[in-house]
Amino acid sequence: MDNDVEKIVQLNILKIAEIPDDYWQKFTSSEKQLKRIAMMMEYEYGDKVLEIGPSRGYLAIAICKTKKNIVKYDALEIDAAFVSQCREMANLNHVKNINCIQGDGCNLRHLNKNYYNTVIMAEVLEHVHTPLKMLREANSVLANGGWAIVTVPSKGLMPPEKTSDHVQDFSVKDVRKLISKAGFRLLHHTKCHSWEFYLGVKQNFSGFYSFFR
Repeated sequence: MDNDVEKIVQLNILKIAEIPDDYWQKFTSSEKQLKRIAMMMEYEYGDKVLEIGPSRGYLAIAICKTKKNIVKYDALEIDAAFVSQCREMANLNHVKNINCIQGDGCNLRHLNKNYYNTVIMAEVLEHVHTPLKMLREANSVLANGGWAIVTVPSKGLMPPEKTSDHVQDFSVKDVRKLISKAGFRLLHHTKCHSWEFYLGVKQNFSGFYSFFR
């Protein structure tokens, strides 16, 4: 994983002026954060990706700079200010295939069904009152054999009573059950520092692809 951390650092993502310098310095020098992002680079994504809750677009930019096969990367964010900042970040870093749009990940009716190769929900479900609905919506826009990549904080590390904006605190059993109920088969689960990583595949998938490099 050390090599992966090195790759993320070498991406040298530029920040927009709205992001405070002290926050950015802390974020980009955090080994935990860098390893979390490096773990995301271990997955393959296909050419059409949807990320729900991209915030300012750090992960989207890192993925698109690394995975050259991605043609379309839709970044769906509910916060209008973050949508604007995500667009500015993508422009500043000359990443042209990120499409930052405003919308609710619990309602994807405006998106094409059975379309994306991968849906990413990275540190999102703990903010959502209806996580099963979001997962089912994600399933509906995935193509046959499409993957859902889900990450959440490990149980007890960032519970609602300790962490602003968190409304859920999931155990591994909780997330496994949600993924299954939403129509996915869990292919992989691992942990990286404070976060749990899950890879689910749409259950009508009959083939097999390598989801790691």
